[in-house]
Amino acid sequence: MLYALVAAGSATPATPDILSILLTWGPGGVVLALILTGQLEPKRFREMIASDRDSWKAAFDKEQEAHQLTRMALAKAEERAEASLEAARTTAQLLEEMDHRRTRQQQRKT
Repeated sequence: MLYALVAAGSATPATPDILSILLTWGPGGVVLALILTGQLEPKRFREMIASDRDSWKAAFDKEQEAHQLTRMALAKAEERAEASLEAARTTAQLLEEMDHRRTRQQQRKT
């Protein structure tokens, strides 16, 4: 792109000399060329990108925290379910034991 602009402005399409480009375009033209080629970024653009990056980072951190809370809640629910299951097993054992005792007592009476 830079070569095409220099070649179009000069009478002889020779390889562009950096010094002649600087003298022809001046500092403003060089800055414009650097911005257009992506070598130089305006301050507002950098600030906008940094702000966008910060907002996405904050959203990511908030989402990670929410996922951690969900994982903790699921772990606690699993612990409670295991405790309930153990209590149910114990209760079933006790009921079976009580039924066996009652059956034995009834058998002794007869």
